Amino acid sequence: MTATMTPSLVPVGLPDFLEGIIVLHGAMRRDADRLPRAIGAVTSADGARGLQRWFVKFAREVEHHHLREDDVVWPMLLDRELSFGEPLDALEADHHALDPAMDRVGAALVALVE
Repeated sequence: MTATMTPSLVPVGLPDFLEGIIVLHGAMRRDADRLPRAIGAVTSADGARGLQRWFVKFAREVEHHHLREDDVVWPMLLDRELSFGEPLDALEADHHALDPAMDRVGAALVALVE
């Protein structure tokens, strides 16, 4: 999966209920990939505040997405395929690793605004 994933690039044979999740992952990765360039392009306090406001919304969406995966998608997959338990450990570890990274970015944006 690349950061520029479009619905036409969703893997063939994926259960229908996962297609939206895969597309969302691509969009979140694309936006996260753009963040360093956006930070580098900030030339004013208004620009910094605008970027910080965007990131707060982005972080909220990532958190909401992860909660839905944790509460809905992962249990549904485990019910359908018990072998999903092994990759689930890695996926949950990714979620836990992303949380402090998002916190650091948020703090850096607060510092940029100040």
